[in-house]
Parts: sequence; C-alpha cells; structure tokens
Amino acid sequence: MMPGMDGYEVLARLKANPATMSIPVIFVTAKSDVGDEAKGLGLGAVDYISKPVQAPIVLARVSSHLTLSRQRQELARSYADLQSLEQQRDSLVHMLVHDMLTPHCAPQIHYPPNS
Repeated sequence: MMPGMDGYEVLARLKANPATMSIPVIFVTAKSDVGDEAKGLGLGAVDYISKPVQAPIVLARVSSHLTLSRQRQELARSYADLQSLEQQRDSLVHMLVHDMLTPHCAPQIHYPPNS
C-alpha cells in the first residue's frame, strides 16, 4: 500500500489532468480480488497485475501498452492531418464553385467583327 493515497486516487488524479490523462497506467498490486481489478480498469488503468510478478510478463505487458499508446498517438496525428486536408479541400471546392458561378470572373473572349 502507498502512504497517504491509494492507487485508485492516483489514477483518478492522473485521468483528471489533461497533461497526464493519456498516460497508460498499469496497476501492480498485492490485491487480487476481482472487484479491485474491475475498479482499477473501470477508472482507466490499461492493465492490472497482481503480485508476485514475473519480470518477463511485466516487461511484455509494458511493451504492449507502450506500443498501443504510440499507435493511438499516431492515429490521433493522422486524424488531425486528415481533418486539415478536408478543410483545405472544402475551401478549394468553395472557391471553384464561386468562381464558376460568378460571371465577371469568367474569361472574356473577344472575336473580331465580321466584315
């Protein structure tokens, strides 16, 4: 147990802060009750490991969650890029439609008078 604050409170504070809310949290605890695990996962933990821990298992889980976190960040960046491109496309379409519907913008063709 941690003095002064339990893991659930730490997790709640991390999730409430925009600067730390996306940090993946893995509970490593002596608690092995299903209700405790459900509570931790329900509050936003990405994993719950009961003691005693096996180092290779912990390393594999941490590696998996770091990979997932990086993939989520990349997906968020890609989505933001896509939204920007869609806005650019919409602006271009708006400009083209405006230019096509505005007569004074159309090119003027002057034919020589018939003799």
